[in-house]
Amino acid sequence: MFPATEVLLQLASDAFPRDMTLALAYLLALPQVLDANRCFEKQSHSALSLQLAAYYYSLQIYNHLVPCLKANTHTLYRADPKELIRLVTQHVTAHSDWPADVEELIGQLQVYNERLTDLTQARVLQGLGRGVDIKRFSSDTHYKKHTILGLTETLDDSVWRISLSLAQRYSIPLWDIYMTHLEYLFTDSGLSTKDIEARVDTLALFDSLKSQPESFHSHMSKYVLTTVEGTDLPRLLYYYALLEECGCGSYCSSIITPDTHIKLLKKLRSVTTGLDYRKMTDEVSDPLVALEPVLTSQNVLSISKLANRLPRPGGGVVSASAVHATWLGKLFWRGDPQVFIYLPG
Repeated sequence: MFPATEVLLQLASDAFPRDMTLALAYLLALPQVLDANRCFEKQSHSALSLQLAAYYYSLQIYNHLVPCLKANTHTLYRADPKELIRLVTQHVTAHSDWPADVEELIGQLQVYNERLTDLTQARVLQGLGRGVDIKRFSSDTHYKKHTILGLTETLDDSVWRISLSLAQRYSIPLWDIYMTHLEYLFTDSGLSTKDIEARVDTLALFDSLKSQPESFHSHMSKYVLTTVEGTDLPRLLYYYALLEECGCGSYCSSIITPDTHIKLLKKLRSVTTGLDYRKMTDEVSDPLVALEPVLTSQNVLSISKLANRLPRPGGGVVSASAVHATWLGKLFWRGDPQVFIYLPG
């Protein structure tokens, strides 16, 4: 290390809070350009300090390409710093095959440009009232991704567009963005099933999601199905329709395939009220226990025709005769509510 380096770095650090121009002058006098990082890294990540770092490396790159720093009246010093940063960044990005020493400087310029962009984006997020930690967003990759995915949990189209823009900016897969949003629609949005379908279609979520059927099935079964009420047959029907459309059948570990679920739900939705479909098809409980409360004289025949699609816990399937027997037991002990006659008085 050169003897003057430590002195210049200390002088620059001392000047930093009160006189950025003086700090820059000390840094430009360093024998080794990259030693300036030791000063920059000590500063808090404010917009001003990051801009100064980007400006410093823009000056150094320009000087390597067009030597001029020895002429202290050169117009380079009078150029708008933001404009100089933009022009140098644009120039080095548009070309390649730079000398090794210039490549190092370009790398540092990119680092500070990235940090400045991160800081700007974090402030935009903070303005949304989402409780974003600006410093952490600009330095913690995991937190950054978690924050952006959290933004997708919204029905506000402007926030949704920001999340898409940030995902593209930070190379977060679109599949992750869409999957998180779909999970939110099912679990926390408060939307009806019909409205969820409409939003999925409007945003064209499924075009991307169906590209990874195994991951889609895994995520839906783990995080979405568990939140759907067993008696919400329309929601369950849409859930299994998505799995079927995505081609998830081969990834299902259960005996009942998405296609069979769809057929069962379409029929049962029209002939029963209050059926706990998830309990009936969990392959752990006896399906007849879930069916018994909803059996009536008007639906027992229709349900018995579906019985052989329902697996029993110990193996085999429910028989039509078992459904009729369950209905007869209910009829004997409790009668048929649909034919009760209530006498006045």
